[in-house]
Amino acid sequence: MATVRAPKTVAAATKLLARFAELDAEIAAIEEQRKIEIGEANAEADRLIAPFLPERDAILAKLETWWIDAGPGLTDGKRKSIALGGCEIGSRSSPARLGLAGDEAVIAKALAKNRWAREMIRVTVSIDRAAILKSIDGAHAKDLADLGFSKVDGAETVFVKRVRQDGTIGAGAS
Repeated sequence: MATVRAPKTVAAATKLLARFAELDAEIAAIEEQRKIEIGEANAEADRLIAPFLPERDAILAKLETWWIDAGPGLTDGKRKSIALGGCEIGSRSSPARLGLAGDEAVIAKALAKNRWAREMIRVTVSIDRAAILKSIDGAHAKDLADLGFSKVDGAETVFVKRVRQDGTIGAGAS
């Protein structure tokens, strides 16, 4: 890689931008080819796997019903799984979840009225930054400033992106 120097003229900057467009087009083409090849590999793997799925799923369905009856006897009720036939078979409990019959907001308000339930509810207060930014120069400007709010202008940033433009190196690529 050659040393890249900061341009001092529009002509030098134009040359660097043209090279940037060329490199970006190459990178984009390689990325697109990667997506195509990954898609092709996935399609081929799916094609190869497809014939095995119906039999595997049928076996799994039969083993699930068998395990419910046979599992406790095979593990003496002390374990939830065993190794058998080159596989581990077993059962597991999903995590408990909370059931709620009714409107959650209504129930939360009712729960909040009970002193014993205060640690079971969550009240969140946060700053609406967009609303404050709209109001920063308005009627409550001094009050907001006294609270510590101020408007911080955005920083200027430089961007470079390749564009399609007739007569340029980047014209043929997306």
